[in-house]
Amino acid sequence: MSLITLIHQGQAEEGFAQACEQACRVDEAQAALDVAAPMIATGVVWLEAEFLRVRGRLSPVRGEPPAVARADFKAALEVARRQGASKSSDRAIRELDALDAVHAGLVNQ
Repeated sequence: MSLITLIHQGQAEEGFAQACEQACRVDEAQAALDVAAPMIATGVVWLEAEFLRVRGRLSPVRGEPPAVARADFKAALEVARRQGASKSSDRAIRELDALDAVHAGLVNQ
């Protein structure tokens, strides 16, 4: 498989995971992340910040404690900043702010 094919597949899997998460199709979203994870592990790092952010969004649905989502959102923010990806950084900050608001009782879950 060529690098270009892997890149397009990575973009498709990442986008698909986010779309599934937004449509409450968690199993499909997780399956898409499972496909993207090895690409990140082998060096397709430009997917990493969004991968971590989407994984963090799925963690409450999987019954994980808020600390798991927070760790993913913080890692997404660190990766995005390191890569100079301002839009990914902004999205990670919004996720952290939303998580803080929910757990401060400012927003109903």
